[in-house]
Amino acid sequence: MRLRGQGKRVSEIAAYLGVHRATVSHWWRPYQQMGETALHQQPRGNKFGEGRTLSPTEEAWIQQLMREHFRQCLYFFAITEREIISRE
Repeated sequence: MRLRGQGKRVSEIAAYLGVHRATVSHWWRPYQQMGETALHQQPRGNKFGEGRTLSPTEEAWIQQLMREHFRQCLYFFAITEREIISRE
């Protein structure tokens, strides 16, 4: 924001920071109104566990299915690899 205060153009600041000029403008407007407090990063996203659609029981069941599925896939690939090696 100091660069903008020193008269640098938005496009120059954006190039210097490696961001789009719309991002610099997005930062500049709140800074003009609220000062440095506007620049502090706000918490993003949901807290852990918020917004889940599965119950813990359903989640555990799906995890078990995935473990079984991938165990079967690994077994299949191990057998296939042995067959390929034995044919060489």
